[in-house]
Amino acid sequence: VRAIRCRLKSLGVKVSDCVLDVIRKAAIAWPDAAKTMLRDIDSNPFLVSNCMTESQQIFACDQQGITVSQLSIPEDQVAVACHQMSDIFILFEMLSIPSLAMEASHVFERAVAQGAIGEQAMVLVLERRHSQRLIATSQMVLSSQNKDILVTKPNQPLSEEDDDFVPVLSLAEALASSRNSRVQEFVRMLYAIMFKIYDDEVSRGRMLKGLVERVTSTTDSCHDLDLDLEILLFLVHEEGIVRPVLSMMREVAELANVDRAALWHQLCANEEEKMRTCEEKQAEISGLVREKNILCQKLSESESLSHHLK
Repeated sequence: VRAIRCRLKSLGVKVSDCVLDVIRKAAIAWPDAAKTMLRDIDSNPFLVSNCMTESQQIFACDQQGITVSQLSIPEDQVAVACHQMSDIFILFEMLSIPSLAMEASHVFERAVAQGAIGEQAMVLVLERRHSQRLIATSQMVLSSQNKDILVTKPNQPLSEEDDDFVPVLSLAEALASSRNSRVQEFVRMLYAIMFKIYDDEVSRGRMLKGLVERVTSTTDSCHDLDLDLEILLFLVHEEGIVRPVLSMMREVAELANVDRAALWHQLCANEEEKMRTCEEKQAEISGLVREKNILCQKLSESESLSHHLK
């Protein structure tokens, strides 16, 4: 396992798609092997490779068309980012497997906290994987069109089973609960990265809705609330998304008002029921008092009659 990781790290962005596909299928087919890979990443996240220079040289213009300038990554950080890519690819595949998702999320968090995974590498991996999925989808659409088959509209987002969005969003939400400052900063940048890569309306709306719901929730801790609010304010400032955020806030407020009105009516109904019960009890007590007085009067009359007869 470690030899495979070392080789993948040495290749960097030169790792072919078919190799990554083999790793994905192996993780699904052999859960024990996947767990072994996870444990190796967890125990040795800083696995050293002797080919970092090679990765940096080919990264300037790789086979996927990704360049340093396009992603705004300083060149002195390129080699480190390339070195981290293979582990991120592996962890992403594990995140997509339900039985391994939680463990992979914990391994990811610890790797980020130790500095073994950085934002630059995440950009590279997410960009590459998303580009690959879009290319594959385009090829499928083209093939379907050639066969005169009705296809999905081109501007629609990828389906959940064909995209990393759902597991990556779940990862971001899980990492947001961390108290580690490095992980918190990573989460902030991860949301910014996701917002740029997954730029369709559905994906962005899902991200914003989750943030708004957590910001307006009364059950989250102050720590989680502050981080979610910072992320939301950052996206509003950088992406100019005030209108959709305010719209979601209004929806939350309207739902809260509906809930408050329902609660108020319930409280009023409970109060009326309480008053009615009190009135019934008071009437019952008054009746008992009257019966007692009548019995006392009859008892007194009976005693008087008894004395008179004597």
